Amino acid sequence: MQDNSDIVVCNFSFHDTEDRLNNKCFSIGESKSITVSQAEAAKMIAEQKVETAVWNKIYKRYVWEDLRFPEGRIFEGTYVIYDIFDQANLVSVMDEELIMHRKRAGSICNTYSLQHILDGNYATDYRAQCVKKHDYLPETCYKKMIRIPYHILIQSYLKYGYSNPEDKEGLQEIRNALTDPAYRK
Repeated sequence: MQDNSDIVVCNFSFHDTEDRLNNKCFSIGESKSITVSQAEAAKMIAEQKVETAVWNKIYKRYVWEDLRFPEGRIFEGTYVIYDIFDQANLVSVMDEELIMHRKRAGSICNTYSLQHILDGNYATDYRAQCVKKHDYLPETCYKKMIRIPYHILIQSYLKYGYSNPEDKEGLQEIRNALTDPAYRK
């Protein structure tokens, strides 16, 4: 971008091995691109108008100098996305679809395991805490974010229980995450 943005976000679509699964994953309206402040970009993420993935963005090198992904976690982009945007002054968001993201059966993101469920919960909970610490975001963003992990966990508990009824310990871990805030890591 010619506006000296620190981060550029582009649109993308998902594909499987055979076909396109969906069109653009977000829309910023009638504009082809907009440039926003770091605060407005964080709000767009909190309101789920911009994807938390790190792979649909271009960064100035300094943005990543002191940042690292957490080791041993799935959904690692969710853990660093607010830290990434905290480094930026200007963010450009392009409606143009520049990435075709392939969803492959058997990949980490398409595998349904207990670690997947719990890491997804931890990542979403961490994201909610990041929203809470940014005082420029409206309280409604935080209230929405704290509800998301519970909805996901309830769905995951039912799906995991149906697929793995013999895994009593795993089901108990999901119940613990649902009922005990101190259990969250």
